[in-house]
Amino acid sequence: MTDLVLASASASRRRVLEAVGLSFTIDPPRADEEAAKASLRAAGLKPRDQADALAELKALSISRRRPGFIIGADQMLAIEGEVLDKPKDMAEARAHLMRLRGKTHELLSAAVVARDGAIIWRHIETPRLTMRAFSDAFLDDYLEQAGEAVLSSVGAYQLEGPWRAIVCARGWRLFLCARHAAFAASGFSPRTRDCCAMTITGATKVLALIGDPVSHSLSPIMHNGWIADYGLDAVYVALPLQSDSAESEIRAFCRFGLAGANVTVPHKREAASAADRSEGVVANVLRWEKDGSVSGFNTDGLGFLDALSETAPDWKTRVRRVLMLGAGGAASAIAEALGPHVDTIHFANRTQSRADAAADALRAGRVLRWDDLERGFGAADLIVQATTLGMSGSPSPNWPMHAAKPSAICADIVYKPLETPFLAAARARNLVSMDGLGMLIHQGARAFELWFGVKPDVQKARARLIAALP
Repeated sequence: MTDLVLASASASRRRVLEAVGLSFTIDPPRADEEAAKASLRAAGLKPRDQADALAELKALSISRRRPGFIIGADQMLAIEGEVLDKPKDMAEARAHLMRLRGKTHELLSAAVVARDGAIIWRHIETPRLTMRAFSDAFLDDYLEQAGEAVLSSVGAYQLEGPWRAIVCARGWRLFLCARHAAFAASGFSPRTRDCCAMTITGATKVLALIGDPVSHSLSPIMHNGWIADYGLDAVYVALPLQSDSAESEIRAFCRFGLAGANVTVPHKREAASAADRSEGVVANVLRWEKDGSVSGFNTDGLGFLDALSETAPDWKTRVRRVLMLGAGGAASAIAEALGPHVDTIHFANRTQSRADAAADALRAGRVLRWDDLERGFGAADLIVQATTLGMSGSPSPNWPMHAAKPSAICADIVYKPLETPFLAAARARNLVSMDGLGMLIHQGARAFELWFGVKPDVQKARARLIAALP
């Protein structure tokens, strides 16, 4: 029988394999791990790639001198772009925990299997753990009980081990959510989403995303991440709504005590009608007021401008003519926000009547026939792809990107996939391009501020969402 070998001296990893009944031997690698780690960092590798490379190094160093299936594993802790190593002493352990307190960090867990000197399998997972904003007194008590055992962990916390009754009870209490954390600490991570859950009580505010479909949405990851960042007693969920009478259904939600909601396709117009007051005829944000009334807002347009300014800071001096592909709620909101800054906005839509209606609503509005896209691409300074074309599972036309001006800016509001056929064609021409995450994050940030009065960290959200994309 072919041997199974664990290329690690880690007691935690050994216990994981023992717990599932595997028969194996232990053969720790002799490679200088610290030197390898320093070399990888000097080369500028991302923490995820460093963990993968170290796991490979461990597996291959054993596989080249003995037969069998060799398991190599490594784990790195990253917080806000910084990698934390195992603490050298208790003072550094305390500093690490203070650094992690009240924040979400990633445990980049890599596992590699080698045989006969070659890699035959590899996998990386990124559990996300959010620590509570615990008190200094709790931290002092935890470190006193745990002792130097915490020096064996990059995060200076212990969630498993023979001291379970004393130390681990406190270790779990470091976290808002430590689901999957024992596996994460061992370096063998189960597949999981963002681990930043919170304690739900009768006083927890509930916010929702309403639309059809919503199962693909990244909004719950984005908003729950921000909720955890600021220690808010709230939760954000996705609620699919399939209805021919969405306006009345959304009004019914008002009686359930929601604190707020995002509304996505196809119900944005109905959301504006359902609100007691609304900024316009389309609403993607609802806020429940203290008097029980509901206010409607549209953050799509300004969110798009925020993202555009991030991608092309000089857009106001270079964009005079806009081509808007699509004429739905998002397209109309974006066009309305762009209107004061440009000369013309040409709407092109497969259903001509919708393009006519969108153009009629704006001073700068014009209509371009769908079969005349090549001319529209050639004249535009900014081309906005505001349809679902190119979304995962949806076909995409052969966009006439060859006709676009070299100075054109191309933006797509689709974010799954992150690189759509539209953006791929734009980047092949070396055109300035903007993916759909920018608008999603910035419109979400404006919604979050409307609900909580806090401006959230958009860069942190982008990192979370990119990690969550397949």
